[in-house]
Parts: sequence; C-alpha cells; structure tokens
Amino acid sequence: MRSVDPLSSLLSGIRAEGSVVSRAVLTEPWTIRFADDAPLTMISVLRGGGTLLLPDGTERAVGAGDTAIVRGPAPFHLADHPTAVHTSHTTYEIACFTED
Repeated sequence: MRSVDPLSSLLSGIRAEGSVVSRAVLTEPWTIRFADDAPLTMISVLRGGGTLLLPDGTERAVGAGDTAIVRGPAPFHLADHPTAVHTSHTTYEIACFTED
C-alpha cells in the first residue's frame, strides 16, 4: 500500500460541489471573518497580503502568491494586520453555506 502525505489525503476526499469563490479588494484596516462551519477553506492571495488568525491563536502571514488551506469548522479571521481584529473598522464576513 502506498503512503500518502496528510495534505494529499485531505484534498483527495474533497469535491468542489457547492464551492464558493469570492474576490475582495480592501483598504486597510480590514478583517474578513470565516464563520460558517466549512470543513475546509482555501484562501489564495493575489496581491498585497495579510495575517491568518487561526482559532488556536496561531498567526500566519500570507502574501501575494500564497495559498492557505484552513481545516474547519471553527471560525477564523484573515486581517491586514494581527491587531486589526481588535480595532474599530468594517468587518467583512464570507459565507459559504446558507441556512436551511
């Protein structure tokens, strides 16, 4: 039996049915909140950059050309700067699922 790395294993079980694609061009300060219990979220940064703020408190910088895969379902943020979540500004929310 062939060994499969964890990322390949995770991605092999995913179907793109019902996927949502969104594009955002934002001016600082900004925060995007992902809180819809998605089992997996893929974020690709085309220009600029930001910081992923994960549920366990981990912060990961992402820049132009980077792709991040976040395993759900806990809410997380993508912000222009780690402290943006705690400052007054407009917060955007991306919803992949709708209420039944």
